[in-house]
Amino acid sequence: MQVLLLSLTLLQSGPSYGQSPQATRPTVEDLMEYQNLTAAVVAPDGKSAMFMIQQADFKENRMRVNLWIAHGAGGMRSLTSGTQIDDNPSWSPDGHWLAFRSDRERKPDSAGRHQVWLAPSGGGDAVQVSHDRFDVGSVAWSPDGKRIAVTATEQSASGAEKERRDKDGEDVVGAVLQESCIFLISVPDGKSELVYASGRPITAISFSPKGDEIAFSDQPNGRVAEGRFHSVIKVVGIASKQVRVLSGGEVSSSGPEFSPDAKWIAFRGGPQKDWTANHCLYVVPASGGAVEAISRDFDEDIMEYTWAEDSKSVYFTGAQGMDVQLFRAKLNSKMIPVYKTRGITRSVSLAGGTMAFIHEAPNEPPNVYLSSTGGLATQPNYAKGAAAVTEPRRITDVNPAVRGFALGKVETIRWKNKNDGLEVEGQLLTPPDYQEGRAYPLLVVVHGGPNGQFYNGFVVRNEAYPLQVFASEGYVVLMPNPRGSTGYGLRFREMVLKDWGGADFQDIQSGVDDLIARGIADKDHMGIMGWSYGGYLTAWTITRTNRFRAASAGAGPVNLFTMYGGTDIPEFMESYFGGSPWTAAQLYLTHSPMAFVEQVRTPTLIQQGAEDRRVPIAISDELYRALKVQGVECEMIRYPRSGHSLGSPKLVKEALTRNLEWFDHYVRGTSAPTAQRR
Repeated sequence: MQVLLLSLTLLQSGPSYGQSPQATRPTVEDLMEYQNLTAAVVAPDGKSAMFMIQQADFKENRMRVNLWIAHGAGGMRSLTSGTQIDDNPSWSPDGHWLAFRSDRERKPDSAGRHQVWLAPSGGGDAVQVSHDRFDVGSVAWSPDGKRIAVTATEQSASGAEKERRDKDGEDVVGAVLQESCIFLISVPDGKSELVYASGRPITAISFSPKGDEIAFSDQPNGRVAEGRFHSVIKVVGIASKQVRVLSGGEVSSSGPEFSPDAKWIAFRGGPQKDWTANHCLYVVPASGGAVEAISRDFDEDIMEYTWAEDSKSVYFTGAQGMDVQLFRAKLNSKMIPVYKTRGITRSVSLAGGTMAFIHEAPNEPPNVYLSSTGGLATQPNYAKGAAAVTEPRRITDVNPAVRGFALGKVETIRWKNKNDGLEVEGQLLTPPDYQEGRAYPLLVVVHGGPNGQFYNGFVVRNEAYPLQVFASEGYVVLMPNPRGSTGYGLRFREMVLKDWGGADFQDIQSGVDDLIARGIADKDHMGIMGWSYGGYLTAWTITRTNRFRAASAGAGPVNLFTMYGGTDIPEFMESYFGGSPWTAAQLYLTHSPMAFVEQVRTPTLIQQGAEDRRVPIAISDELYRALKVQGVECEMIRYPRSGHSLGSPKLVKEALTRNLEWFDHYVRGTSAPTAQRR
């Protein structure tokens, strides 16, 4: 195995990512070289952390994921390499091994696509430890380090039946074709023991520190809505194979995690109907008993969480405006802010008196940080008298190449809706050589959701939109968080109920008006784009105004009737519109851009994955047909082997390039897009 070793200087006060004097403007190709830091887990002794890097592999035309390790004393190196996806890593209790699942070449040929592998933390080749026909999901070590618990699926149909079904193309909608299981894999011999099997998909597991039980969450079937509204926490005894139900009733529960003292189980829960409601942090006695919400005063969704080592509180992350911050909830429901700074804090883990997490900000790419949890901090980034970590130090340098690029500046701006005075905020990305007093071409990028959000993370691209390349080409880019967005509380998210394309549309247009009034945006050279709900609002916008010279609508649900009938989450539509198309027909009609498509004059690019189950591609076909019939300049691209998000690196690069050329041509008046010249 190839081992890469990089030297690293520890920074107590955070990294400096100032641009080189010889900085160059980034291209689409440069954006595709960016390495995405996806997760980090601290070692049991707290002296190092494992992390995962995702990167485009154009030779194999897939995204590869490899495991790396960084030491608190300095230096980082790869644990795995190659074109495969290595994920779901878990440290052995003694810190000598990392178990993970991988889709690399495996033996025997009959083994499932994903198997369990072990990599020595000190370096060396990874070895395959499971060889069964099941397909591995989650991975968790037993406390004694002798076994590994995994979730797995295996075909419930016989081999002959599966072959017939594949050949004839039969697909019974809603049928459960796989059995979901929990297995124990012995280390190192790889022998498997079935602990539990069910027709209900198992979504997460946690090994009891006592080693006698495994907590898990399951749901009635594989549908997204069932996981959101009807997931249940259960515990299975390893020796007895008996199952106990710990949660249910009015709370949908997922992601169980045993406390270090084995007395409690924390989980994320929410109501069984409302799609916009907050999901809270709950605890329940591991032996059974009353379920208690310990984050009820936090007016936002709980994102990630992990137990404090003393089992007296749970750390969690959640959005506050455009930042994602770290908090601690005590078992008595008292909440304490822990780390409050601009940017995104995620992937938090604790062990050996140390906390590891990933942090990024608009001018700082994601990196792994370590911090001691052994004392009170006095730094200004912490809540006074309430913090429980010392100032973090960066232990990785994952994307050093960004220092060589002239990147646009990202700042937070605020404005008021001209109709009701509501304050709205967003991000403004300006060119590297931006000059005050000069009006620039403006591109508006609308996020998905409606409960999506633009965060204060490191800005490279968004979906199919090459944000930093836009900036390098001389555009200013507005990324608004209109009402309905996450980060501003439940009431703010609920403001779009039964009002898609209403006040949220006005929020965005007011932001555009503000930039024009401030002399930042050139009103005669503007474009708008967005994916998913952003695609919806883009289409809605061009039915309401001709102020934009070009638009790009990606996978937008522009016909709400078709959306309800073909989406994998019809409950989502019912939640936002108060009913189905036959009980709320007028709302579905008056909020569908397709009902007003005869008013569109804006040149429009339409993009969508051919296998999208979230937003039926037939909706994009409808929009394309309507625009073509009316003589509106438009182009539609179907991306093969792609769902609601684009799939392979080559397709992503194509979509980024196509959007760049589309707006360059129609907003700035450059030559026709390459596709039109061919």
